[in-house]
Amino acid sequence: MKLKNIPTSRPQDKDIEKRFTLLLMAFLVLFLVQPIFSGNQILLTFMGDIVFSIVIGTTTYALSTRRQYMIFALLLGLPAIILRWLYWVYLEQYLWVASYLLGISVLLFCNFELFSFIMQVKKVSQHTINAAICIYLSLGVAWGMAYILVETLSPGSFTLAKLVNEPPALIMDMLYYSIVTLTTLGYGDITPVTPWAKNLSALEAVIGQVYLTVLVARLVSLNTAQVNQDKE
Repeated sequence: MKLKNIPTSRPQDKDIEKRFTLLLMAFLVLFLVQPIFSGNQILLTFMGDIVFSIVIGTTTYALSTRRQYMIFALLLGLPAIILRWLYWVYLEQYLWVASYLLGISVLLFCNFELFSFIMQVKKVSQHTINAAICIYLSLGVAWGMAYILVETLSPGSFTLAKLVNEPPALIMDMLYYSIVTLTTLGYGDITPVTPWAKNLSALEAVIGQVYLTVLVARLVSLNTAQVNQDKE
């Protein structure tokens, strides 16, 4: 006897699915900041910090369907936002570095949860696609933050088109470089020089390709299983 209307996902998964679109929009807004505000460095930095806060906030919100995950995300995300804005008051580099270390931790933790969701779902939906895109963009943002830290702590780790004296000014350049590296485009306008910069860049390129390979294989297998089930 054929059973129908069997739930294909856990109730908490259905709840977290609704948050993927918001998280995806936050990442897309981050990439629009530089073209819109590129004419004013101070305004660009200020808006970049606003979007950074939004990205960390929406990432925390996406994890809030599970209490233990929400607490962990809050313990990392809230200090990251506070420290980022305290930098405007005290202009101390350690505040900025600590903020990005916490931000990277939140994004990577979110990636782990989203990837677990994709590996456990039973059918391909728009929410599944949104989660997959969020992981890919989140990897690029997290690695961009890592590149910023490397260049800040060890100036000259990357060859840049212009001299950058303030850490916040690195944000958009390193984000751009991270996405170019993740997709293995390699335009060559920004290049790694030091061992840390080179190894991080190579690792990002490898992870980007491995993720796409695993993702495509997973989505194809889900779609095949779904088609076979519909035929039965």
